[in-house]
Amino acid sequence: MSDGVQSVEGTFEQLPLILGGFGPAPEYRFDAANAAYREFLGRDDVIGRSAPDLFPEWIGQQVFEAFDRVVASGQSETVSAWGVQAEQPPAEEPDEIYVDMVVTPRRDDSGTVNGVTVHAMPVVDGAGARRAEHRRTLRAERRYEAARDVVAELQSALLPTVVPVLPEAVVAARYLVAADDQAAGGDWFDAIPLADGRLGLVVGDLVGHGVTASAAMGQLRTIVATVLTETGRLDQALLRADVTATQSSAMRAATICAAVLDPATGALDYATCGHLPPLIVRPDGHARFLPPSRSGPLGTGSTPTTLHDVLDVGDVAFFYTDGLVERPGQDLRAGMDALVSVVRNAVVDQSVPVEASATAAERACVQGVEVLTRSGYDDDVTALAVERRANVLTPLTRQLEADMVSVAHARATMREWLRPLDLTDDDAGAVDLIVTELVANAVEHASTPGAGQVVDLAAQVERDGMLRVTVCDQGTWREPTVPYDTSGRGLWLVGSLVQELDIDHTAGSGRGTVITAGRALSRQAILGDQPESVPSVRVGREYAADLMDGPPRTLVVHGPLDITTAEQFARALDIHSRGGVFPLVLDLGDADVLASSAVQAIFAARTRHAAHGNVLTIRSAPDAPANQVLRTVGLAGD
Repeated sequence: MSDGVQSVEGTFEQLPLILGGFGPAPEYRFDAANAAYREFLGRDDVIGRSAPDLFPEWIGQQVFEAFDRVVASGQSETVSAWGVQAEQPPAEEPDEIYVDMVVTPRRDDSGTVNGVTVHAMPVVDGAGARRAEHRRTLRAERRYEAARDVVAELQSALLPTVVPVLPEAVVAARYLVAADDQAAGGDWFDAIPLADGRLGLVVGDLVGHGVTASAAMGQLRTIVATVLTETGRLDQALLRADVTATQSSAMRAATICAAVLDPATGALDYATCGHLPPLIVRPDGHARFLPPSRSGPLGTGSTPTTLHDVLDVGDVAFFYTDGLVERPGQDLRAGMDALVSVVRNAVVDQSVPVEASATAAERACVQGVEVLTRSGYDDDVTALAVERRANVLTPLTRQLEADMVSVAHARATMREWLRPLDLTDDDAGAVDLIVTELVANAVEHASTPGAGQVVDLAAQVERDGMLRVTVCDQGTWREPTVPYDTSGRGLWLVGSLVQELDIDHTAGSGRGTVITAGRALSRQAILGDQPESVPSVRVGREYAADLMDGPPRTLVVHGPLDITTAEQFARALDIHSRGGVFPLVLDLGDADVLASSAVQAIFAARTRHAAHGNVLTIRSAPDAPANQVLRTVGLAGD
């Protein structure tokens, strides 16, 4: 190769301009690319390769469209501050680089355009640079928001979403993720019903923020809750947490305020391990902070110690983390004084009302957090309150006639009895189904035919927070058939919804069956910006089934699907699918209850559809009452 050619190639290679040549459309293969261009592209292996194949992210960005226009017109085209997306590593989104670019037609010896030549310069100032900087800022903000969302999601997943319902105590909680760029941290709370009817209450705060602090928080929360549940001993739970914190840098120096309350007597054992003390507010507004237990943060060499106090009926104990009372440039005493003022007003109901039915504990949490964070907050904010009260949950007892009408009556009675408890949707729907199945079982399978037969229904929330529903009939127990027919599915459904299920069919001289089901009830905690808790027990409605001609042909069901409506429902499935001759979509999103009798009808209809080579498609929203049953019996996702 001559010196002249080498000189030209060397000059081309070293020019600071971005220079490149492309072959004919539509492949636009790289014929040439100098060092500046290859650096701009971020790769060296471009010669001879198609630009659209190598850089698909350029498609639609008017790059190749400009090439096409130049080839078609034979005229050069100049573009200023052109934003071109350049691919980044997989974890990052494409970067955007602004260039001033000139695209020139390249001709062969006959003068025919057979490609293009490009030369460009990155924009370093002016409008393009400003747009590039704006783009980088937005991208950084999105990355931060994505990271913050991940940590916040982790934090929320590790925190309880509900608090227990007890007959002599009302528990409420609220949690807000840090608003500053440190994202979520290590705040947590817990309310743990113990087997003897006492209640464990915990708020804690780990040093640091982010995923590491959140993960450590989850471990520490599990340790405290496990030991409290197993032993009922506050001192042992804190000692185990302290020992663990000495072995973990992420847990070391965590602060915790934990207590065990006996709602029946008001006895309160508590400890403040480097944490701010609980605030006690009486119904008349008198407020006091409990004396600190003088224990240091966990893992710092200070053995946790406990103190004792007593809550009267109506007293509210308010636990919190420092994010609620600490503000930059503000004295802590001022924050504590503000806390007393706001919580006192909430307890005596002198603040702006949250809900007419809200309890003092709920008002304290909701208003305390909302009012005290109005000027902003830089740390996670956690509030946990418990109100001691007289047992207002009078045990429920009803004697029902042993007929199908009693199923709906029992369900409505239970709904009304539970209404003041503000249950979660899951609990409300589960209790609906439990009562439906137990009463239907007594009426359909156990009662002796004849006038005057009755079914006894009883319910009570025990000291341990467990709702126990008992149904007793006057019939004779029938052993399950072998091979099993479609009977027995109702009790199977009940068993999937409860922590306890006892069937006694030997009571009273061998006649009558007593079934007791136990489920731990809960009330919604408020995490993040969730709306305040509202009653979630659905009001019973009449059964209805509407056919939507579609396509697809859809049967939309409203109201209860239980033993009283199962026959109508089965008939509607049969009529509107012509016995399975036509495919049908069954929409259960608006069904209040899906009992075993209706499940049996669905299985039968699905079998008829399959015999004709058709499909019965079942639809239900993830949060619909029917969906839990569909998942249990294997019909979800059809």
